Amino acid sequence: MTHAAALSTARHSLAWLVVANTIGLLLAVGLLHPALGDLLAPLSYGRWMPLHLNLQLYGWCALPLVGLLFHLYAPVAPAGAVWQRLALALWSGTLAIGAGSWLAGITSGKLFLDWHGPYKLLLGLMLAALWLIFAGLFGARLRAGGETGLGRYLKLGFLLALGAVPVVMIFASGRDVYPPINPMTGGPTGVSLLFSSLPLCGLFLYLPHLLGLAVKRDAASTRVGTIALLCHSLAAAVLGHGDGTHRQPEQQLAMVSLIPWLIFLGWHWQRFTWPAVSARWRTALGVWASWLLLTAIVTYFPGVLDRLKFTSSLVAHSHAAMAGLLTSFNLVLLTTLAREGGWLAGLHHAGAFWAWQGGCVLYVLSFSVLGWVEGGQPGLLFAPSAGVFFVYGLRLVAGGAMWAASLIWWWQCRPHVVTASAQQELAA
Repeated sequence: MTHAAALSTARHSLAWLVVANTIGLLLAVGLLHPALGDLLAPLSYGRWMPLHLNLQLYGWCALPLVGLLFHLYAPVAPAGAVWQRLALALWSGTLAIGAGSWLAGITSGKLFLDWHGPYKLLLGLMLAALWLIFAGLFGARLRAGGETGLGRYLKLGFLLALGAVPVVMIFASGRDVYPPINPMTGGPTGVSLLFSSLPLCGLFLYLPHLLGLAVKRDAASTRVGTIALLCHSLAAAVLGHGDGTHRQPEQQLAMVSLIPWLIFLGWHWQRFTWPAVSARWRTALGVWASWLLLTAIVTYFPGVLDRLKFTSSLVAHSHAAMAGLLTSFNLVLLTTLAREGGWLAGLHHAGAFWAWQGGCVLYVLSFSVLGWVEGGQPGLLFAPSAGVFFVYGLRLVAGGAMWAASLIWWWQCRPHVVTASAQQELAA
């Protein structure tokens, strides 16, 4: 991946993070001072919330993965940089148009699938255009001799599979495909959570290879992990899916069976040579992954889940996943993709790192406690409460710290921070 493409990916990703966090601060203030809604009418809380969630998902959470696709499919030479910048501009432009539709109240009503009417067609067209760009870049890479052996066919197969994404997204966004709230289920089963977690285990297993990291020791851990992943997937398939409850031992076992992956993947990543700038974020990724899995297991058991379901604890868990684990993963990705240029060292900024982590911990812990209290007092949030007001105040403080951190990271991606080699590449 070229310096220019890595820089552009980081700037687009972090810009959306700043915008989404700014909206999050607005929502946090609105919870403390509901009269703010009168000043913003008709742009009510119900219109700002999907905007906040969707900009986090389609902006900050998704764009670094687009950068990974650049790394896999684009030629190493600067010749394809203009196409990579075009792809990022298409993505951000489509997201900006989508943001306008959500603020106008045009939405499917589905969480994270709010594209509706002509806007879901626009999303599909943008994704199709991106696929064509990746296909063209990969063709140029093949002609330049940048791919040989089995890897060429694996990347080609994955690229063909990505061709279905535009159609799937248009189809899934339709209101008539499945209801936003399914009346036939009370929540996910342990097996369904296992199935959704195993692809992440696979991504973490193969990520060092996708990034082209040097192996410090032999790659036997990858072979062992591949066999374990296949066996685990087959075992999950026979446990039953979609009709279990959290009171069944096999559903509880499905959750507990993910614990060995925490240990194995940490050991596996240590067998590769990572850039030093990613060290803090790799540690944070491991901590948040451990927190998410262990709290999910504890929460899933009878008595605990019955109290915490549909409370603020779910918000805390989701925040740990997005702001904790996924943000750490994205910054590992961005700093590693830019390892040759070294110009993203600002993402290692100690103050910003601890502001983000501290804010995230404060948010997760305060809302976890609120959820537990709320489970025992179902009407807690529907009446004035000094305790709830205090927790919402903590939420605003936490959000402010995280907003400041994201602003620092985005500021570090200004052109003058880029090294001389990257400047020449950008000028070309």
